[in-house]
Amino acid sequence: WFGILTVVLAAFSFSFAARQKEKINNRNHAIVFCPRVTVKSAPSLNSTDLFLLYEGVKVEISDSLDMWKEIKLSDGNLGWLPDSCIVKI
Repeated sequence: WFGILTVVLAAFSFSFAARQKEKINNRNHAIVFCPRVTVKSAPSLNSTDLFLLYEGVKVEISDSLDMWKEIKLSDGNLGWLPDSCIVKI
Protein backbone atom coordinates (compact mmCIF):
# COMPACT_ATOMS: atom_id res chain seq x y z
CA TRP A 1 0.00 0.00 0.00
CA PHE A 2 2.84 2.33 0.74
CA GLY A 3 4.05 2.12 -2.87
CA ILE A 4 0.62 2.97 -4.28
CA LEU A 5 0.24 5.90 -1.89
CA THR A 6 3.69 7.18 -2.88
CA VAL A 7 2.82 7.03 -6.60
CA VAL A 8 -0.49 8.83 -6.05
CA LEU A 9 1.17 11.56 -3.99
CA ALA A 10 3.93 11.97 -6.59
CA ALA A 11 1.36 12.28 -9.40
CA PHE A 12 -0.58 14.87 -7.42
CA SER A 13 2.61 16.83 -6.70
CA PHE A 14 3.69 16.84 -10.35
CA SER A 15 0.22 17.93 -11.45
CA PHE A 16 0.20 20.78 -8.94
CA ALA A 17 3.70 21.87 -9.96
CA ALA A 18 2.73 21.90 -13.64
CA ARG A 19 -0.28 24.14 -12.94
CA GLN A 20 1.85 26.53 -10.91
CA LYS A 21 4.48 26.69 -13.66
CA GLU A 22 1.78 27.50 -16.23
CA LYS A 23 0.43 30.32 -14.04
CA ILE A 24 3.90 31.82 -13.72
CA ASN A 25 4.74 31.54 -17.42
CA ASN A 26 1.39 32.91 -18.63
CA ARG A 27 1.64 36.32 -17.06
CA ASN A 28 -1.34 38.21 -18.37
CA HIS A 29 -1.62 40.93 -15.73
CA ALA A 30 0.05 44.31 -15.83
CA ILE A 31 0.23 47.63 -14.02
CA VAL A 32 -0.32 50.97 -15.75
CA PHE A 33 2.98 52.87 -15.60
CA CYS A 34 2.05 56.13 -17.35
CA PRO A 35 0.82 58.90 -15.02
CA ARG A 36 -2.37 59.20 -17.11
CA VAL A 37 -3.34 57.33 -20.27
CA THR A 38 -6.43 57.30 -22.48
CA VAL A 39 -7.85 53.85 -23.21
CA LYS A 40 -8.82 53.53 -26.87
CA SER A 41 -11.58 51.56 -28.62
CA ALA A 42 -9.10 50.07 -31.12
CA PRO A 43 -5.32 49.76 -31.43
CA SER A 44 -4.85 53.17 -33.07
CA LEU A 45 -4.21 56.74 -31.91
CA ASN A 46 -7.11 57.81 -34.15
CA SER A 47 -9.65 55.50 -32.51
CA THR A 48 -12.33 56.64 -30.07
CA ASP A 49 -11.29 57.58 -26.53
CA LEU A 50 -13.10 55.37 -24.02
CA PHE A 51 -11.86 56.30 -20.55
CA LEU A 52 -8.79 57.38 -18.59
CA LEU A 53 -6.53 55.21 -16.46
CA TYR A 54 -3.95 56.35 -13.97
CA GLU A 55 -0.62 55.00 -12.86
CA GLY A 56 -0.85 51.98 -10.58
CA VAL A 57 -4.08 50.46 -11.94
CA LYS A 58 -3.92 46.67 -12.39
CA VAL A 59 -5.19 45.36 -15.74
CA GLU A 60 -5.50 42.02 -17.47
CA ILE A 61 -3.97 41.72 -20.94
CA SER A 62 -6.37 39.91 -23.27
CA ASP A 63 -4.80 40.52 -26.70
CA SER A 64 -1.83 42.13 -28.42
CA LEU A 65 -1.42 43.83 -31.79
CA ASP A 66 1.80 45.54 -32.86
CA MET A 67 2.65 48.04 -30.09
CA TRP A 68 -0.80 47.87 -28.47
CA LYS A 69 -2.33 45.70 -25.76
CA GLU A 70 -6.02 45.03 -25.30
CA ILE A 71 -6.76 45.27 -21.61
CA LYS A 72 -9.62 44.32 -19.34
CA LEU A 73 -10.34 45.94 -16.00
CA SER A 74 -11.74 44.17 -12.97
CA ASP A 75 -15.09 45.88 -13.62
CA GLY A 76 -15.26 44.36 -17.12
CA ASN A 77 -14.34 47.47 -19.15
CA LEU A 78 -12.24 46.70 -22.24
CA GLY A 79 -9.97 48.85 -24.36
CA TRP A 80 -6.55 49.27 -25.94
CA LEU A 81 -3.39 50.83 -24.47
CA PRO A 82 0.06 51.44 -25.95
CA ASP A 83 2.30 48.72 -24.54
CA SER A 84 4.76 51.40 -23.45
CA CYS A 85 2.30 52.40 -20.70
CA ILE A 86 2.04 49.02 -18.97
CA VAL A 87 4.45 46.64 -17.29
CA LYS A 88 3.65 42.94 -16.91
CA ILE A 89 3.63 41.53 -13.41
